[in-house]
Amino acid sequence: MNKAVYPGKFDPITNETLNIIKRANKLFDQLIIAICINKNIKYRFSPEERKDMILKNISKEIKVEYYDGLIIDFMQKINSNLIIKGLRSLSNFELEFQKAQMNKKMDKNIETIFLPCKSEYNYLSSGLVREISDFKVEVKDFVPENVQEKLKQEGFKMENFFTVDEMEIGQEASFSKTITEADVTLYAGITGDLNPAHINEEFAKNTMFKGRIAHGMLGAGLISAVLGTKLPGPGTIYISQNLKFTAPVQFGDTVTATVRVKSKDEEKNRVVMETICTTQDGKEVITGEAVLMPPKK
Repeated sequence: MNKAVYPGKFDPITNETLNIIKRANKLFDQLIIAICINKNIKYRFSPEERKDMILKNISKEIKVEYYDGLIIDFMQKINSNLIIKGLRSLSNFELEFQKAQMNKKMDKNIETIFLPCKSEYNYLSSGLVREISDFKVEVKDFVPENVQEKLKQEGFKMENFFTVDEMEIGQEASFSKTITEADVTLYAGITGDLNPAHINEEFAKNTMFKGRIAHGMLGAGLISAVLGTKLPGPGTIYISQNLKFTAPVQFGDTVTATVRVKSKDEEKNRVVMETICTTQDGKEVITGEAVLMPPKK
């Protein structure tokens, strides 16, 4: 039997992911939707809620299951070697391609099939839907009706963060972004940092880097994004940050900022986080350490 798996958080499911599901269902004998469960991620909806929202919008022959851990472990468990991934943009492809290569490295039998989304969904993601819904923007064009109602019922919950007592040593979170020329130009304009190493190609090609590079603090800003939105999350107060820039970031590099809990003081409500930024090939470009005050209930 030709069995394929479409993994994701589906928090919540969107019209874009539904379109991928419907198209993939026509290509394989059996399609399984695998909902990710990760204790290090604060989801808007519970696994059961996410499953229920999906089931109400798909064909009955499609199965919906949960997985916790590596997707390849789940694939081996259900005896499948085909992973389906939807693609929205070039930067999305770079990240998914990296994951596909890693999965292939860990299990040579795993194959990843990429399905490009419809053009009208190029910009659409679950995170964007949650964000605009929190500001009471109508989302009927982005999600099915039952998800619209669920979003209205839920609204933004300030418990979508980790308190100091909830955080565990070694717990981590990450955020990835492909750095473009436009990003660097905008950053230069906003900050006033017009160093020609970043904005003048004629100057930059004569430097040790042989071309323009991104501002170091642009990459460091991704660390702040993880701390403020994922771990600990909304309400976090940044106390201090030390940084070491170990390698340049080139235009087109996909930078992943990862933060990891190093130590914590529950009495003082302080957490020390190891912070690191790497490129798509695993090269470290920024290392450091942050001290934070996590939010309180």
